[in-house]
Amino acid sequence: MAIVTALVAMAVSLIVAYYRTDLLAFVGFWTLVSVFGALLVPFHELGHAIVGFAVGGRVHEITLGIGKPVFERSWRGVRLSVREVPSGGTTIVTQSKRRFFRLRCLLTTLGGPLVHVALLAGSIALLFGVEFFATRPVWVIVLGSFAVANLFLLGVSLWPKRYPREIGTVRSDGLGLFTAITLRGPRLEEHWRSHRIVRLILDMKAGRPKDARLAIEVELQRFPNDPILTFLLAVQALDDGEFVEARRTLLELSARPDLAPDHAARIDSFIASTDLQIGDPSLLAEADDRSLRAMNALGWDVGITATRGAVLVERGDVIDGLRLLSEAQSRVEANGQRAEIACRIAIGECKQGNLDAARRALAEARAADPDCHLLRRAEATVNPSG
Repeated sequence: MAIVTALVAMAVSLIVAYYRTDLLAFVGFWTLVSVFGALLVPFHELGHAIVGFAVGGRVHEITLGIGKPVFERSWRGVRLSVREVPSGGTTIVTQSKRRFFRLRCLLTTLGGPLVHVALLAGSIALLFGVEFFATRPVWVIVLGSFAVANLFLLGVSLWPKRYPREIGTVRSDGLGLFTAITLRGPRLEEHWRSHRIVRLILDMKAGRPKDARLAIEVELQRFPNDPILTFLLAVQALDDGEFVEARRTLLELSARPDLAPDHAARIDSFIASTDLQIGDPSLLAEADDRSLRAMNALGWDVGITATRGAVLVERGDVIDGLRLLSEAQSRVEANGQRAEIACRIAIGECKQGNLDAARRALAEARAADPDCHLLRRAEATVNPSG
């Protein structure tokens, strides 16, 4: 539907430009700018991916837009994902070689903006250097709007800013370039280590938990006090069903004074989630306190929102809990997370006496992940007689 709308808008704009009605031509011009802006995002992300691969990096993911995925496919180890809201994109590239690491990061980050520089220069050259295009109103509007769209995307990408995404906050290209240029000493080593950690996280997401756990343990032998590696080991234990062990590791980690605020909030949320998984009523107060602190710090994070909602349902604040769970469900990506949230919604709806809604949520959980560890509990709650 989006493609059809874009093509119709382009056709209307060209017709308007042909008749050169000033107001309509103005509308047509900016319609084309919007259309080109949306169509250029994949080329921007491809620029990052191609340059990253060319300098020896590993391209993990190319994501277009935000929200729930409408199309996903893996090709030669690269996960391609198109989301329902066409708002920007993200390309994840990690560098595997330590030599010239900073230069590799710099060039990879430049890959996206350079696409717009090249296209902007090409459109201006055609517009002012080729008489065929310069003397035809339709082409003047098309090339002019194409140039403006590239100029706009170039400016947005180079503006130094952080954006919230499902994987956490990501840097704009401008902030990434500044970071790569200023990396020195310990910060350079930390950045290099973060690339290896990202690989571990993506291996976990890709369904290779044994490989990820082994790699985490190897990295911990080299960096025994690294909080992120310790956190990943606890998360892997949580995924493996080792809830008590995961909680013990997370509590030890939360007591460290050197944690960054964002990291501390995520640890609080995982402790709350682990408390719920263990199912001991005496841990509910801790889960409530930890999830509230995490929510206050990183309320935009979908996982933290879902955990807070689940805690509220367990505590008896079902209406507020279901509201947060529904909000998280509308933004979540992974099928495993969708199944867990749907199970929590089923339990909450059952507590409210809404059995039809509970059964619908349960069916959604089964469809998303039939092996979800919460399914048995949710089924027992919704259908106690079996």
